[in-house]
Amino acid sequence: MFCTDCGKSLEKDSVFCEFCGAKQAEAGPTTEPGASISDQVMSLKGESPINASKEILNKELKQMADHLEFLGYGIEKLETSGDDKRENVFAQHPSNLDFTLLEVFPGFIILKVLMATKKKPSSEIDAFINDMNKNFIISKIYREIENETVYLRIESIYMGVYVKDLFVKFMDLNIREHNQLRSSDDFTNLFVN
Repeated sequence: MFCTDCGKSLEKDSVFCEFCGAKQAEAGPTTEPGASISDQVMSLKGESPINASKEILNKELKQMADHLEFLGYGIEKLETSGDDKRENVFAQHPSNLDFTLLEVFPGFIILKVLMATKKKPSSEIDAFINDMNKNFIISKIYREIENETVYLRIESIYMGVYVKDLFVKFMDLNIREHNQLRSSDDFTNLFVN
């Protein structure tokens, strides 16, 4: 078998090219007859397979989802309400934060993480958020309160067309900043304990 993108020789039934990372048109090995590899990706809770039956139509979002799937994320296209034609994709990973990719406008995709805590709002939480925002390069943190629950919303914007090298840098920065946030002692004290 040969890569549909770069043309290099691949193992039979490869799902992704080991050289360029492109997702191959043919499904890889399956555990059940007729099951696609994406049908086998399980959610973090192990309750049910990720719903891969909904096709992502936005070319840029589809390429990003394929890239994330290659990196080990489970991908699910989310339903939109009403006449909203924009697409949203949820990405789950065993060790990185789960997030949603939201199509805001053609060429603008927001990566959004939402975390909740039962801790009460405080000036310490606000100061922590401000300090993190000063240090972050690509992400911004926002605090919201709803029904006595404090939510941290972390967002970053990818603009333009999907380019593999740029998306790698975008994801690396996001993961680094998410890990910086979670590994902080102040985060644990303010939001977890």
